[in-house]
Amino acid sequence: MQQDLVVRVRVLEEKVEALEELPARVTSLEMQIVQLRSEMRDEFSAVRADIKAGDDGLRSDMNAGFEGLRAEMKAGQDMLRVEMKAGDDALRQEVRAGHAQLRREMHELNDRTLVQMRMLHEEVLDRIAKLDEGRRHRKRRQ
Repeated sequence: MQQDLVVRVRVLEEKVEALEELPARVTSLEMQIVQLRSEMRDEFSAVRADIKAGDDGLRSDMNAGFEGLRAEMKAGQDMLRVEMKAGDDALRQEVRAGHAQLRREMHELNDRTLVQMRMLHEEVLDRIAKLDEGRRHRKRRQ
């Protein structure tokens, strides 16, 4: 009976010692959470800035490409009008082929733009997933 009491007292002392360390551990955990929030805020700001820069660059590239296409299309239309007035059927067929070629090129440029937009979108999703994965990994370690 005496030994049981001694063992129980030792166990109680060990538990109390562990509980005495708890406030320091909680404080440390609070500091880590504050630091994590700060890092996440900074990273999200950086991701937003990257997205905005990518959007601005893509928008600029698209506008430049569209302006070039518009100029080419207008030139093609003007040429088509002149050549159609000449009344030469063979010439009309060539103009139509040129117009079709311009349309194909326009579709190709549009497709390339869509691919670039999708790639940027996937990059953003990947970055967000990595941030989220890092956050979950840190939570598991804690």
